Amino acid sequence: MSHEKILKVVNTLAENSIQITNLIIDDGWQTVDKPPGMDNQFQQGWERFEARGRGFPNGLKALVTELRAKHKNIRHIAVWHALLGYWAGISPNGEIAKKYKTVEVLREDNERRNLPLGGMMTVVAAEDAQRMYNDFYAFLDDCGIDAVKTDAQFMLDTLVSASARS
Repeated sequence: MSHEKILKVVNTLAENSIQITNLIIDDGWQTVDKPPGMDNQFQQGWERFEARGRGFPNGLKALVTELRAKHKNIRHIAVWHALLGYWAGISPNGEIAKKYKTVEVLREDNERRNLPLGGMMTVVAAEDAQRMYNDFYAFLDDCGIDAVKTDAQFMLDTLVSASARS
């Protein structure tokens, strides 16, 4: 997923008289960590709000601005995110973990997902979750994003502790 690939797809659709009105930027845009030896998405945690620099060198806002300027028919642009950040939650070393209180929670599906830290996953603590999402959605709004696809809601069911799930 990258700025250029998204533009190419949308431009190709328009060149073929396919006028889309809604666009979802799906999984692959977020900045996530990649712990050594951990190559699948279930081992990666969300680091920061801004899109990953390698695919989006000018940031998410630059992509959305360009899309809206070139394709006036697009009314809504959404981004994907997992309910708890990313597939392995929040990166314990990322900007998000430094700005918001986090907790470690144990997931029961560790063997199937091969989570880092023996099944422990870092998530934003309940008392900071609303502030984090308010800040994240304000960031998205500033970028021109006006919808989200919140995925991986099943992850709450995989938390071992009932208090963590609540």
